[in-house]
Amino acid sequence: MRVATPARFTAVLCFALVAGSTLAACHGCDKTGVSVLRPECEVVPPPGALTAPLSSAGPESAAPLSGAATPDPSLLMRVDGTAAPAGSGAHKEVPLFNNESGDAVLSGVTAPSTFAVKSGSIHLSSITTYHYVLPGGLKAVGSVGLRGPDGTTFGPYPATGSIGQGGIPNAMWRVTVSLDLPAGTYTIIDSAPATWSSNSGTGGAGMFWTTGYTLP
Repeated sequence: MRVATPARFTAVLCFALVAGSTLAACHGCDKTGVSVLRPECEVVPPPGALTAPLSSAGPESAAPLSGAATPDPSLLMRVDGTAAPAGSGAHKEVPLFNNESGDAVLSGVTAPSTFAVKSGSIHLSSITTYHYVLPGGLKAVGSVGLRGPDGTTFGPYPATGSIGQGGIPNAMWRVTVSLDLPAGTYTIIDSAPATWSSNSGTGGAGMFWTTGYTLP
């Protein structure tokens, strides 16, 4: 009996697999028995097609495609209803407006907490208010909102509490927002004005901090 050599066996196996299967239309076998793609079946990318082969590290390391699509500007809206620039999300978040004082604080406010966008527009990313309550801090955290110059209210948004000076729990109330604000005066609304920290240095207004960036 004639015994097939490894090469001959591979060739026989290739022809057996390709023949009569869906591979037959586009595949054949070379002299060594390796399945090959017929030239007429090769897919050639159209001129100008974008290609970015992945590195061996996986999809996370793929080279960025040139000409990548930018976000639809219609999906980015300012508070006043006008479209925000498509690149807004690429800006670096920085401190914007705040009302704070290093003097001893009191619980309760006697004046509104406001900030003014004097010209242009800003993107507001977060608002933090201060509730320094002795001796044991607050057991629960409330909400924070914003009222615009035309009376429109945004929120209230549930806040996340964090530790304040001296380890007082729930002293810092922070909300994350995404608001594009045109010029005007805005008032911060806190759900617990009786515990909102203030002093003479803040003019009786509740202490707050905001972050975001200016818009072009």
